[in-house]
Parts: sequence; structure tokens; C-alpha cells
Amino acid sequence: MDESIAEAKALVQGTLVPEKDLALVRKTLACSFNVEDALPVLHSIAKVDAPTWKATSIVQLARKQKVHKKVTIVFPKNYVTKCIAGINMYRKSFPSDDEAGRMGVSIKKLGTFTEKDLITMRDWHDESPKFDAFCDLAAWIRVSRFARITLPSPLNNCVTVNLQACAKRLETVNLKTTMDTRFGQVGIEEMAFFRRSEWLDDSCMKLVMSHLMDQDQDENKRSCIGAVNPLYARVHDEAMKLQVIGSSPLRSSNRMILVPVYLDGHWAGVVFDNAKSRAVVFDPMQTNKYYNQACTVIKKYFGNYSSNLKLVRQHAPRQEDTNSCGPLVLLFFECMVRGMAVPNVAREQLAYLRFRYLFLTSKGVFCRSPDTATSEE
Repeated sequence: MDESIAEAKALVQGTLVPEKDLALVRKTLACSFNVEDALPVLHSIAKVDAPTWKATSIVQLARKQKVHKKVTIVFPKNYVTKCIAGINMYRKSFPSDDEAGRMGVSIKKLGTFTEKDLITMRDWHDESPKFDAFCDLAAWIRVSRFARITLPSPLNNCVTVNLQACAKRLETVNLKTTMDTRFGQVGIEEMAFFRRSEWLDDSCMKLVMSHLMDQDQDENKRSCIGAVNPLYARVHDEAMKLQVIGSSPLRSSNRMILVPVYLDGHWAGVVFDNAKSRAVVFDPMQTNKYYNQACTVIKKYFGNYSSNLKLVRQHAPRQEDTNSCGPLVLLFFECMVRGMAVPNVAREQLAYLRFRYLFLTSKGVFCRSPDTATSEE
């Protein structure tokens, strides 16, 4: 295994002459699952149009049958998936896999492709977007400048982080890494949604909410902050939704409970502030429509927590674009946990908050910790 890793790195770093084909893609995805090593290999493969299904035949490969050995192209994913499904169906017609032997597809005027290469084509389609997104995340961090950001403490604790070092580290992170949260594991590739103006998915919400829960713990290391798993908000099945809520890390004795509310592609948030006997509702768009919908969600699913709390509407900050609802809800949650006023934020401050939440929730993956980050000139 160590030899395979060394060979894959040597190939992609240029110390060996790379054979830019699907065999190298397989080796790279198996041994070097990071942007720095994998992206040059994946980008060396050319996408081509799909052959017609009429020109395609599922075949059993004879021992000396001529097949493509150095494949440098990929067919569209839907075509490749159909080929693999056809091979699996054909294989079932044999008494055993041993009798089925090697299989593939024969395409008129193009030749014969092995099942192994078809599976690699599918993997190329599945994995390339992850590397592209993480590469774009690193590129976004490299061109960002946060030194002049002015926000109250501790919201300003990442303005002097060495962004170039963070971007470089991102490119070497194994994208198969998972991070533990209080809601379960999150794949590291999900953190790419923090970049630019991407819409934050529930994985990003989990990471930050788990981080906020860690900020207030009792002597037994139990969080004094409860939270509802953001996944509940996007589950349509009612029984499953109630199950996710019921398994969330919260107790009626929590000082506060953070509740993300998902409303047709829009994030809002509610905090049950038990210490002050209030339920604070925040809609970044500041519309009666979303505010009323959030209140309906509270009554329907969290009446046992909110029945004795006074509803209070949080009026700031206000969302000025289509995708900043997630960062603003997380800012609202953090300010409530820290007992500070929620500041108004400009567009450039939103970009900083996105990076800050990525950095603070990295759990040592990108940089060791915010305390060890170095300053930029």
C-alpha cells in the first residue's frame, strides 16, 4: 500500500511520467484523495458524447479479446450507469460470477471497454465535483482579505488568520475525512458550501451549531445549550421528522435551545431562551410570511418546549441577497449563546463570517486551532 501511495504521488507530481488514463484515475482516487494530487489527474481525462444505446452491446470478454487498455475519456454518467446496470443484469444470467467472467461493452466504431473502466468513469463523475468545489474553496480563501473587518469581540477573532496557509492546507486534506459533531458525522467535503455565496446545507449548520454547544458546558462536559438536528427540517416524512427531533441533543433543562427552521429553501431560526422565558424568532428576510411560518413550525413540533415562553421577533440583521440566510441564522444563534446584541453586517462581513465558521469548526483539520493561526502582513 505504501508503495502504491508513493507511486501515485510520484506520478501526479511529475517525478514519473504519468500515463493519463483511467488506470491512473483509479490509483489516484484510491491513494491520494486530495485536491493537490487528484485534480490534475481528473482534469486530464476528456469528456465525450454518449454513444447511442443501439450501438452498444453488453459482452462477455474472452481471455484474448481486444479491449481498450489506456482509456483517456469518460462517457456521460447516465450512459455509464446504464451500461453498468446492463452488465449486472447480464451477469445474473450465469450460474455464478466465475462463469460470467470479465464483462464490458462493445460500441460500434469505438471498440470494447471493460467493466472496470466503466466503473472508473462513474467514479470520475461522482468524485470530480467534490475536488472542484474544494479547489474553488481554496481559491476563494486565497483572494479574500479580512484584515479590515470590524466586528465586536469575539466575532473578530479570525480577521488575522493566515489565509494563504489555510488555502494551502485545504488542498492537501483527504476528502474522505469525516468530522464528529453532536448530531453525528459530517463529511469534510461538505465544508465547501461555506465558500462564496453558496447556500449552506444542513451539514454546515450541524458543524457550527455543534461548535456553539461546546462553548457552554457544565462540570460533566454536558452542554448547557440544546439544539435540534438541522436534518429534521428537510425530512418530509412526518414519522422520520419526529424521530430526528426526538434524538436531537437537547433537554428541557437546557439554558437555551437552538432550532433551525427550513422554509422552502430558506433558513430561519428560533432560540428558546429558558433563562429569560422567551422564544426569539429570527427570519433574515424580515417578512411576515416567513415569520408566521416559523411560528407555525414552533407550535406544531416544539409546543412542549415553547408553550410557556413569550414569542419575541428579532429584527436584525437583514438579508440582502438570496443565499446568506444560513450565515445570518448562525450569527443569530452565536450572539444569543454569547448574550450579545446581533450586529448588522455588510456583504464583505458576510464573506468573513463564512470563513470564520469554516475555520472555527474545522476541529484541527485545516489548521491546528484559531489560537495557533498566524497573522498576515
